[in-house]
Amino acid sequence: MAKYHKKKKEGTKENARQHIIELLEEAGKVAVAKPELAKRYVFMARKISSRLKVSIPDNLKRRFCKACGAYFTSKNSRIRLNKGKKTYYCLVCQSLKRVPYK
Repeated sequence: MAKYHKKKKEGTKENARQHIIELLEEAGKVAVAKPELAKRYVFMARKISSRLKVSIPDNLKRRFCKACGAYFTSKNSRIRLNKGKKTYYCLVCQSLKRVPYK
């Protein structure tokens, strides 16, 4: 039996990371006016990330809710500092995300 090897395109992961960054920045621009469009951009970025096994940068990962995909703005989230942890509270789905800080 012959084994078939898929050819990988050069720079695919770097292109994917750049596309993810662009999608999340665009989501930030339209989040206040069109939250559903921002949610779609976040969904697409997460889909690319999981399909190509590329991690989303940490500074962008904390800008959206993992549970519902809403992009955090001052209208749909609450951020608090408690005992060495930064707590993100989503007002859309009432989920919490805690991130340690120094």
